Amino acid sequence: MQSQRDVELNLAAIATIEQDYKSARDIVQKLLRLDPNDIEALLLFSIVIDNEEYSIQALQRVLQIDPEHPLAFVELARKKSALPTE
Repeated sequence: MQSQRDVELNLAAIATIEQDYKSARDIVQKLLRLDPNDIEALLLFSIVIDNEEYSIQALQRVLQIDPEHPLAFVELARKKSALPTE
């Protein structure tokens, strides 16, 4: 049996696939209020948040928790390389 957290995370993932980013954000933010160190929720948050700075912060948080997380490392590098240079 899945935990409530897993059910909510799956609902957020489905909402993301369906491009219902507001619903996905709402669910993920709820999960992060319960556990700010939830790596899967942070990764999903980095996808659905409409603010690049917050997305980068979420990925950096994942790497603080797990410095060798491959997806967070790659996504953070991709996002930083896409930022405009001053």
